[in-house]
Amino acid sequence: MSATRRPWNNAHARKAHVRVLFALCLGTTICTAQSNTTLPSVIGASVPFYPRIAQQAHILGVVRLRVSTDGKQASSVEVESGPPMLAKAATDNVKTWQFEQHTPTGFETIFRYSLLPSTCDAKCNCGSGKADEVLLHLPAEVEVSAKEVFVCHRVREGPLVVKLTVKHDGKDEPPPDQVTISFDSHSAQLPVRDGSFEVPPEFVKADEVTFAAEVGGDHIRITNLRGTMFSMEDWTLVLAERRFDEDHRWVIPKGTDVRSSCILEFESQDADPGIEVFDPNCRSKRR
Repeated sequence: MSATRRPWNNAHARKAHVRVLFALCLGTTICTAQSNTTLPSVIGASVPFYPRIAQQAHILGVVRLRVSTDGKQASSVEVESGPPMLAKAATDNVKTWQFEQHTPTGFETIFRYSLLPSTCDAKCNCGSGKADEVLLHLPAEVEVSAKEVFVCHRVREGPLVVKLTVKHDGKDEPPPDQVTISFDSHSAQLPVRDGSFEVPPEFVKADEVTFAAEVGGDHIRITNLRGTMFSMEDWTLVLAERRFDEDHRWVIPKGTDVRSSCILEFESQDADPGIEVFDPNCRSKRR
């Protein structure tokens, strides 16, 4: 392995500080476990970034791609495994790779996407202690890490009251009689009165909160919510049987099982715009 700098295309770079580290495999088999395969040298590419929607939805994981080349660039890219939203981002990036002239070949490449935990205090001083980073072991492996994305709002004075609206196939549904929220060893069953529930103050400071409710014939369980989200007073739980409407379809990865998915919208008079959290495995039939 040798470290070198190449002429990279930053046309699609976000306006944010991202540390990019290069560790290119220059036509050798040292950088990969793929035996008897000489990997072509990458001489140009766009810098890969974490899809913004995937950050919001806390989607992370490993994407494996099978790449075929025509001697200069990728002629085909097939997804072998990985979350669909991340697989699309990885595939789009590989299609920007330019290789030194070589005999057409094929090889596997791996993209690893990870999220850096972020924390906010009650005054919305936020940070993760680490910068976003892209580590390139081209063409065998790419590592992309980014800070978790969530909206922080200053904790309101007095009781925190959340209004919960349920929409199913675009129509309003009755809210649940109660919701359950939990973090660590703490759990609270909160009655829903006139569509609203009151949140105990200790939950606002929690790093990861689980929200659960019985809605119609479904059990809803959404994990990894930030406690600061309780400062957003208007929540909308969006469900669908066949497909989500146009306003929400952009956040749904291709191939998602809609009947097991939820979208939870958070809005506040202090925040414009609000945010949406997508959970592909939040919904199951009540037992």
